[in-house]
Amino acid sequence: AVNSLHLLRANKDQWGGYYIYGISGRSAGGHLAGATAAHYKDLVDFQILLYPVITMEPGKTHNGSLKNFLGSESPSRELIDAWSAEKLVTKDTPRAYVGYSTNDSVVPQEYNGKAMCTALSQAGVEHCAKEYAEGGHSINWPDFPSCLHQWLKTF
Repeated sequence: AVNSLHLLRANKDQWGGYYIYGISGRSAGGHLAGATAAHYKDLVDFQILLYPVITMEPGKTHNGSLKNFLGSESPSRELIDAWSAEKLVTKDTPRAYVGYSTNDSVVPQEYNGKAMCTALSQAGVEHCAKEYAEGGHSINWPDFPSCLHQWLKTF
């Protein structure tokens, strides 16, 4: 993801002159997008996180993501803190669109999407929080993608 962002920025004049760059991901891809935005704030202008894995806290994350991303279901505190996107939010974190369902049975969104929105709010980062009672671990939301398109028009 980072190499792609560098490549896009380096070739922006030849490839359309874009000046705003975003990163998007769903589920474990949401973790990759959120972690990339957190660690490379200078490369990312916005992030779109859909039913995301955000935290790496055992018992609050998706165990498969924890093991596949950090290499263990019992990683060190240092690794957990370094790769839990909600713990990396600062006032300089790129603005975000975060959508999730409270009935997600795969990724507990209370500790993931909702926790990310709380961290963004506390840091004063502009974001759009879209919480749905239904939809599970998918984009099965009545106003999606029109709500995302509306948010993107605010740039």
